[in-house]
Amino acid sequence: MADLAANGEGGDIHDGDEEDLEPVRPAWTDTVNKRLAISTLEDTLRSVLNKSADGSPSKFQSTGKFREDYENLCELCGLPAAHPSLCRPPLPYLEFYPTPAHLLRPPDPEPDIWGTPAAGPLPVSAHPSGRSAHDPFAAYDEPDKGEERKDEYESVWVHGMKVDIQSLVLLGVLVRVMAKRWQDSACPISNCLGVLKFITCHLDIYHLRILRRMLGPASTIRTLHLDWNPMRLPGDYYKQVRLAVKKLDEEKRGALQSTRLQALRQKLVDKCANLQDAFRRFDLNKDRKISWEEFARALYKLRFAPYDIHFCFAILDTNEDNFLDFDEFVTTMESLPEPTPSDKPSPPPAPLTDTLPQCAVPSPVEAAATMATYDEGSFVDPWSRALGNIISPTATLERLSLRSCGLDARCSGPLVEMLQANTRLKVLNLYGNRLDDRCCEAMGTALYFNRTLECLLLARNPVTDRGLQNLTKYLGCTVVPADELKAIQGLVKEQQKTLQSFQQQKEKDKAAAAKAGKTDEAAPTIDQLISSGIEDDETAGGEGAPTSFLAPLADRLEENVAAGEGQPPVHLLWRNCSLKLLHLENTNVESLTLVSRLQKRGPPKAFLFLKGTPAAAEHVRRQTETKTASADLPPAPAEPTGPAEGEKESVPPQEQPPQSAEGEGEMPLGGPDPLDKVRLAGWRIKWSV
Repeated sequence: MADLAANGEGGDIHDGDEEDLEPVRPAWTDTVNKRLAISTLEDTLRSVLNKSADGSPSKFQSTGKFREDYENLCELCGLPAAHPSLCRPPLPYLEFYPTPAHLLRPPDPEPDIWGTPAAGPLPVSAHPSGRSAHDPFAAYDEPDKGEERKDEYESVWVHGMKVDIQSLVLLGVLVRVMAKRWQDSACPISNCLGVLKFITCHLDIYHLRILRRMLGPASTIRTLHLDWNPMRLPGDYYKQVRLAVKKLDEEKRGALQSTRLQALRQKLVDKCANLQDAFRRFDLNKDRKISWEEFARALYKLRFAPYDIHFCFAILDTNEDNFLDFDEFVTTMESLPEPTPSDKPSPPPAPLTDTLPQCAVPSPVEAAATMATYDEGSFVDPWSRALGNIISPTATLERLSLRSCGLDARCSGPLVEMLQANTRLKVLNLYGNRLDDRCCEAMGTALYFNRTLECLLLARNPVTDRGLQNLTKYLGCTVVPADELKAIQGLVKEQQKTLQSFQQQKEKDKAAAAKAGKTDEAAPTIDQLISSGIEDDETAGGEGAPTSFLAPLADRLEENVAAGEGQPPVHLLWRNCSLKLLHLENTNVESLTLVSRLQKRGPPKAFLFLKGTPAAAEHVRRQTETKTASADLPPAPAEPTGPAEGEKESVPPQEQPPQSAEGEGEMPLGGPDPLDKVRLAGWRIKWSV
């Protein structure tokens, strides 16, 4: 080999031309970009996107393709490795791998209703709205028949991969920059991002804060999926909790410590022989110290909430060395006072004796106050606050999916608070969470103020009959009692007068601004677009923070003449009728009596899905019994003439359908229903598919 190298017939294959080779970029991992600090990345973005001092254009020039622009921006900013889900797929995959068989359409001699071809790959956008026909939200869109199909938004899916902070910051900056150029008519809408999906990506509060900045008032993103992303906090968040606890007064701090640590001690006593045994189980590496990783791993298995884990670790770590020794763990637990059980048993929940919605108008802070008192004395979960700010009043989102994110009633307070002030959201998917009746009560109050939401999906949540009643108390119509009619008439007139004044003032302000040549708000600068917002405090009132302003609403009072002679007219108060779908599949709704009383009071022709509920099973059973009883009856003799005019046709007692007995699990009727003889469209109940 040495002789070959000496004669020029061997040696290095590069032959000394190493300077002509491009450096090999590292493969992407969730930690490869951590070496680039966020502050350094923001400074680099300012130099890349801003014009130079001599007036020359910026270094970044859009190519008209979103993913290619993202790759160029990563290269200009010196990002070690771009996220593979946000870049263009490699060419060898597109050239050499055929289309999978499960993505091919079955042979069909005729095209479908959208005019797509009979065979070949599934169309990228077969639905006239510009999205896939297999999108679950596409069924709720009605395409504009009189308008031509517009350009499609760009969509980005990230499935089963972690997302580093640096890649998400660059994505947010690119989204805001392209949205600004689209508003300035510098690029078509197809260059902007409209659909963003993070599925099983282990997002934490820093990711949510960046998403909040990305979804500002000028954003083009209309659909956001955060499915299967349970609540997560950064690993060192207990340090911030420790600082927050120190700012509390002595009494409140003592109550918090006692409540959380007593719950932890009770759980450890049930699972372990004693506290010493629990310490040995926590200490995996047997160094007689419990690290944060060991503590969090053990409490996750005990199904503690992430925020409670950080809180307990911050309280137990008295010397603040980020480790728990034997004395800190055992001695602190043993020094806790024993819980004093109450002599009086907890009262059972009050029965739902009134199935009719009330005519009272809720307060704008009623829903937030209901959720704030759920866990008295505790902090508002930072993850929940960041999640709630995503659908702030200034956000442009129209569809939000939070499937199986572990949301419960305690952490859904900020979400409900933002829902009642949002005016853009149309679809909210909360499938597979732990939202109970208390959360439904606050959400029902928020639905009085939110008149734009069309689809609310709460399937596979622990919602019972009480939750169904709370959700629908301000939907559709309610009967106005005779003694409250004058008061309700005055209230509706005042609401209509306030709404008319508000609209007139809004038109005057708009005309004055147009005459003065001013826009509604100043266009953001490049420096404002670059700010990631990762360190923003959600309670500071920044962009995306909650607002107390609510546009005035006007209810409608209608007089409906009841069927039958000699009966007085029924006055109906119509509230929120914009909801078109309430999905309660596989919940714990049991009472058919409640469903029948609420059926006519729902929004006109809206759908109520109750498949998989005990009420649906009971409905199917009664229908089967009725059909069986009717089949066993002998055929009735033919009558020469029908009943006289105004006389009800007689029905044999055997043919009467089984009446709903008011037994266990059924709601009391509370007297005759005044809407029994009134024809109303109401809910379209779907018991099964």
